[in-house]
Amino acid sequence: MKNRLPAITLLLASLIISSCKDKCNNELATEQFKKDLQTVAYSIKKPNMNLKELPLIIQKIEKVSSIESESDGNYLGKFHPTSSDFIKWTNWFKNNKEKLCLDKKNNAYYIKE
Repeated sequence: MKNRLPAITLLLASLIISSCKDKCNNELATEQFKKDLQTVAYSIKKPNMNLKELPLIIQKIEKVSSIESESDGNYLGKFHPTSSDFIKWTNWFKNNKEKLCLDKKNNAYYIKE
């Protein structure tokens, strides 16, 4: 039993450390990002639609991609993304989707380094 104690201690320590680390759920992040891009595309096709979540989506995409939307905005946020925004964000997504993560608690994307 004494010979097993260091191995058990090491195993427990590694389990505790790994469970405390922030886990990147890439599959969930890519799924959500695709939905967000679909919402952006829909808002471009139907600009008169009132999509309450659109300003938050634009803000999340701008933050993670560092690509600012060309849309106008006010104190409520940006409401009219452009086709150029959609193309830039889609290209960014294609190049970065393997590193994309979603912080569900803060409803924000981040890049796994």
